[in-house]
Amino acid sequence: LTGEAGIGKTRLASEVATFATISGFQTLRVALREGDAERPLFAFIGQIKQLLSLPGSLGCSPDSLSLLQLLLENEKGARRVHERGLNLVSSFDKAPRAIVDLIEAVTSESPLLITIDNASHLDGSTAALIRTLALSNVRLLVILTMRELKKSQLTLSADGWRLLHLSRVSEDSAELLLDEILDGRAVPTDLRAWFLR
Repeated sequence: LTGEAGIGKTRLASEVATFATISGFQTLRVALREGDAERPLFAFIGQIKQLLSLPGSLGCSPDSLSLLQLLLENEKGARRVHERGLNLVSSFDKAPRAIVDLIEAVTSESPLLITIDNASHLDGSTAALIRTLALSNVRLLVILTMRELKKSQLTLSADGWRLLHLSRVSEDSAELLLDEILDGRAVPTDLRAWFLR
C-alpha cells in the first residue's frame, strides 16, 4: 500500500488484519523506523519471540529453533554468545533459512498475515527474505505500507504482489458520498465543509 502521509494506509492494513484474524489467520505487525534499514532482518528478528509463541512453531527444526533462540539472546547482549563459544556471524548467515523454517511451521497450522508499516525502511536482507517467502508455498500474506515505492524496492514487485496506491477522494466524489450518507438531512455549512476537508 502506498500513499501520502495520513491517507489511511496503516488504518486499511489494520482493518485487513482484523478481518484476517476473524477468518482464522495469525497476525503480526511491525512498524519500521528510519534506522531499521541498517539492521539486517530486523523486521523478522524483532518478531521471533511472537512467532515462536504461535501454534505450529514447534514443527520448526531443532537446528532452526536453536539458531532463533541464539538470535533472541543476541538482542539481550552478545556476551552470552561468546561465553557459549558460538560464532554469531556464521549463525546469522543461516538466519534467513531458520526464519523461513519457522514461518513454514507456523503456516502449516493456520495462515499468517504480516503487516510491515513504513516498509521504505526495509533492509536488503529482509526484502530478499520477503521475496523468498512470496515465491514459496507458505500460506502467508504480507502487507507493506509506505509513502512511495522507491526504485530500489521495485524488486519487491514480483509475481503475487499487487501495488495499491491510496489517493485522496475527489471533491465531487466526497460530496456525493456525504449526500448519500446524510440521505437528504440538512447539515450546517461549516460542518459540511469540515466533513469535506
